[in-house]
Amino acid sequence: MVRLTSLIQYLLDESPVALARVFSSLITLLGVKLTSVDPSWHLPVLQRRLIELRDERPSPLPQNSIEVLQSINLASATRTAYVLCELVSRTGILCNMPSPPTSCAVYILALEGEVLSSLPHVGCLAKALAIRFGLKEGVVMRRYKIIYDEVTRWTADVPWLAQSDGTKSKSRGKLGKRASLARTLKDVIMFQERKWKAQLESSGPLHAPSEDDVPVSSSEINSNDNVDLER
Repeated sequence: MVRLTSLIQYLLDESPVALARVFSSLITLLGVKLTSVDPSWHLPVLQRRLIELRDERPSPLPQNSIEVLQSINLASATRTAYVLCELVSRTGILCNMPSPPTSCAVYILALEGEVLSSLPHVGCLAKALAIRFGLKEGVVMRRYKIIYDEVTRWTADVPWLAQSDGTKSKSRGKLGKRASLARTLKDVIMFQERKWKAQLESSGPLHAPSEDDVPVSSSEINSNDNVDLER
């Protein structure tokens, strides 16, 4: 389903937000209730939550975390999070897991990609976001680790990043590794997205079948004798 959504978005050249609005209007009109498995559907909720956290007093976050959040362009971080959600969904590594903690983890990574460094007190932020969905901090942080490891593997596909990474010390601590990934996150995402589009384009254009291409059985042809053409 997620791959199909990405394909539709690419073919129509529409943003995820525009598609989400149309989809929401459609299921409301039809009276359909769905449980979303796409983590990107929760991103608008998380963006509003982050705005609340920046302005809330007293805040559940330490002061230096609030100062970092206030310096971030949340619109840009949200766009990064949308693309990262799509990339993670395409891998299928979290397809059988609830989507809200994945959204929280992706958003935290996107925020770090925006500030080009690891966030201070990331556990506190994970807890503050998790509460919005009735989750615990540990669930979000475990999901963060899974996605972090996957994005780190993608780094090896980017020629200029893979080469520079080989010259770095292997003795970096966890904070150093997180900061390093944050600085390269947008490059990795851009490379993976271009790679996916190139693979899609290499498969050739999509064609709707013509009437001549659609097989018709003899029973269907014979059934036309009984059709009331005036109805």
